Amino acid sequence: MKHKGYTLVEALVSVAIFSVLVMGLFDILGVGTSVYMKSVPMIDLQQEARNAMDRMVRDLRSARIPIVTPIDQNSDRISFNAPQNMNVEYYKDGTFLVRLQNPDVLTTLVAQDVTYLKFTLTGALVTISLRVERVFNNQKVTFPLVEQVRLRNE
Repeated sequence: MKHKGYTLVEALVSVAIFSVLVMGLFDILGVGTSVYMKSVPMIDLQQEARNAMDRMVRDLRSARIPIVTPIDQNSDRISFNAPQNMNVEYYKDGTFLVRLQNPDVLTTLVAQDVTYLKFTLTGALVTISLRVERVFNNQKVTFPLVEQVRLRNE
């Protein structure tokens, strides 16, 4: 006499195999989530530094008369005239990169966690060095950027 269906032992073996597969899948998802959560702050730091550098480069490319005035040996301030007789200034204030437009009119925080900012003017070429640092999971992460800008409106 043949019975259709599964025995209790077959069902238990199937459930055990399925459980092992599901636990393995959750372990893999847990590792992936952990890696993602650790990398998101680093990506945010890099993106913020790139956005700040892009903004400074864009402004400097439209500059008329750049004037580089050092604040101290670790950071610089740059001031220049942009189109429409607008005076623009970039400088490091503590750990912030600040953009000042038409002095005392519009102050914008461009980036934070800035540990180094340096402008070097050589002829019509401005070199911008920017470094941002943040602590993630008890590790200091540094992201440096260097960009050279050829001034168009000498």
